[in-house]
Amino acid sequence: MNDNCIGNKYLDPLNNGLYNSVYNFSKNTNINPNVYTGINIILTTLLLILSVFFFLGKMPVILYPILFISIYIAHIFLDVIDGCVARSQNKVSKTGKILDQFGDIYYWLIILGVLTTLIIYNRKDKITIITLVVFLLIELISIIVFSIRFKSVAQAFEYVGYGYEIDKTKLKKGTAKASGFDSFSYLSVIIMVIIIISRSVVCPNLRC
Repeated sequence: MNDNCIGNKYLDPLNNGLYNSVYNFSKNTNINPNVYTGINIILTTLLLILSVFFFLGKMPVILYPILFISIYIAHIFLDVIDGCVARSQNKVSKTGKILDQFGDIYYWLIILGVLTTLIIYNRKDKITIITLVVFLLIELISIIVFSIRFKSVAQAFEYVGYGYEIDKTKLKKGTAKASGFDSFSYLSVIIMVIIIISRSVVCPNLRC
């Protein structure tokens, strides 16, 4: 994979694989990277609308988790593509960075809002609670491991918060490479989201 695709990013193996999988497409596409960012913002807005309809009981219960998970997975790939296109085609811009940051904040506010709402109303569902507890334990261990590796708690939180990516220039020389544990931790986030959203059918329309 051309390093231009990842730039100065310190990535876990899973993210490395994602960037590798979209590199050829990103290098040859004629679509501006901001378009991919814009699509992600539109999908986030659609996710918000779908969630409102679901919580109000205006859509089939079984349809919501399918649409949510589809948008969630699409966002992961589009987020990788827009960055890879910008770097591999030398189209990095201030506008793109602002759009990307806004899109990420907007997206995670919606995701966290929906997950928190579902967890509260599904608190009697054992699978939801067990999933949450296991996830929190994994992430706590991850933060400890990454804090030791980076010699910085702040950088550990930044690494996890930005989807297991961090600017290499922020790290101290000699920092150990990302390992399979990083990808395991990242996958735990994805699996947690999928399970909790799938369990939304247990408490449809927040009427348990």
